[in-house]
Amino acid sequence: MNTVTGGSCCRAGKRIKCNLMNRIASIDIFRAITMCLMIFVNDFWTLRNVPKWLLHTEMYEDGMGFSDVIFPVFLVIVGMSLPFAIGRRKKAGDGPLIILKHIGERTLALVVMGFFLVNYEYLKAEELPFARSWVGMYLVTCFFLIWNSYPAGFKAATGLKGAGIAGLLVFAFSYPGGVGALKPYWWGILGLIGWSYLWAALAYLWAGNNLRRLTGITLFFLLFCVLAFAGYFSVLAPVKKYVWLVENGALPFLCMLGVLASVFYQNRTFRYYVPALMLIGVALIGTGFFFRPYWGISKILATPAWICICGGIAYVVYALLFWIMDVRGWQQWSSFLKPAGIATLTCYLVPYYWYAVRSLTGIRLPEALLESPVGLLMSMGVSLIIIQLTGLLIRWGVKLKV
Repeated sequence: MNTVTGGSCCRAGKRIKCNLMNRIASIDIFRAITMCLMIFVNDFWTLRNVPKWLLHTEMYEDGMGFSDVIFPVFLVIVGMSLPFAIGRRKKAGDGPLIILKHIGERTLALVVMGFFLVNYEYLKAEELPFARSWVGMYLVTCFFLIWNSYPAGFKAATGLKGAGIAGLLVFAFSYPGGVGALKPYWWGILGLIGWSYLWAALAYLWAGNNLRRLTGITLFFLLFCVLAFAGYFSVLAPVKKYVWLVENGALPFLCMLGVLASVFYQNRTFRYYVPALMLIGVALIGTGFFFRPYWGISKILATPAWICICGGIAYVVYALLFWIMDVRGWQQWSSFLKPAGIATLTCYLVPYYWYAVRSLTGIRLPEALLESPVGLLMSMGVSLIIIQLTGLLIRWGVKLKV
């Protein structure tokens, strides 16, 4: 069954059964917009006097800024994409073991990248004989060598992958303090995505498109998070060091919300899908404010209030995007963002080169352009430039695929 990109069937009131092996335009653009905003807020450190409501809140501060919403929304999108990816593999004839292997490889790639990048973040400049920026570019280059999507039959691919692996080993053995000094810390953004993806992928592989099972799993992750904050799992503290759900189940919950949104779409007309997402989104936001008096809203602590409110925001925003792009068919406006939607990991890593070049060359904008609100426009400009650079890399055959 073909992917539906327009809204004529919806407006005619026909029942449309989604094929979870196809892409939906609004998911790719939702991913692209979120990545654009992620790069935008990550550039705030270069500015001065950024409004507080745009920034991250402190760990024990009850509240959240705009920056605190981006990552959880991205996790919801990771979940949205999952049924389509597994559906395509099933259509290609892959059995459960092959799919499990792919899930493991994808998780490993994200966790490894997150592990190395988070250790790079903890490197101190005085521990290095050269500028710290070189290390960031070196690591990202290794990632590209290992996980680039090489053309079929490209003979040098094996050698390039081997060079990338060797490069990571060199980093590990030359790390200040030795290999033993490397720690997972908080796993980094990519590592958290990897672990959350793993739990959601395994859940979906077991439950399939059974909405009852998927809803039960989603509520389990939320309940796990609530019980953890309520102190019921304190006796399991020794186990937590070795086996645990990411952020007390909070991040897998966000991924599962995305899985539910895509599977729910399978048996709904567009006419009912949008208001249903809206209602669920509002209910999630309400649930978040119900939990707020108990543990507050905190991204760093990943409180139940934070995940529910952010999950609800993701549902409401996606419902609007779906209506605009897949129901009404208004898609042309988003073409300039597409590279961030189809090569998201590449787009996320390009800024490591961007900031390294700026640091090594000493390039700096005039002070007047770094002051908010003009500086905010500059940061958005940086984000859009990164996305266009990602588009160039795609055309040159450079695109990470995990």
